[in-house]
Amino acid sequence: MVNMEKIKYLAGSALKLDYDLGQKVFDLVRESSRRANEISKTYPDEGLEATFKEYKPERVWGEANLLLEVFFAFDGERLVGTAFLSKKNCDDLPPGTGAYLGGLYVHSEYWKKNVAPTILDKIKDHARKKSIKIIRGDTTIYPQTLKFYEKHGFRLGEEIFWEVLPGVKMKYYKMELALTDAIKK
Repeated sequence: MVNMEKIKYLAGSALKLDYDLGQKVFDLVRESSRRANEISKTYPDEGLEATFKEYKPERVWGEANLLLEVFFAFDGERLVGTAFLSKKNCDDLPPGTGAYLGGLYVHSEYWKKNVAPTILDKIKDHARKKSIKIIRGDTTIYPQTLKFYEKHGFRLGEEIFWEVLPGVKMKYYKMELALTDAIKK
């Protein structure tokens, strides 16, 4: 049984973003994605596995210069959740007002245990403090993931497709959240 009182939520700025932590993130992304796909049968297995080849541990911090913040949830030493907030994909917005949610992943043993909403709240709070008004992202089409983002105020947008292997396309949705109560500088 998971003791939720023992879960620690930390900002990446408080941690060393090294290869070992990158490996933990990579393992978490694989585990949560495989489990979600196992349940929903949304993507072909070979397509999902091909996406993992794009996300290697050393690549996790490859765009660190674009990161605004990374949030982590730990149960002891075990990484059980993470989310990335960056400056990419917001060039059409006034400078400093947009951010990109580059994934929110929670280990399947911690689903429905309030880890994902807590991490998302930390992302929103950080964004508000930085006067960000719009958070964008791309989301998988797992039914439970779509419900989660809609429940938390995201508006789903256009469908996008990523050809991960010849003839194998993965469908995603663009999404956006307006932070109407962003703090003004």
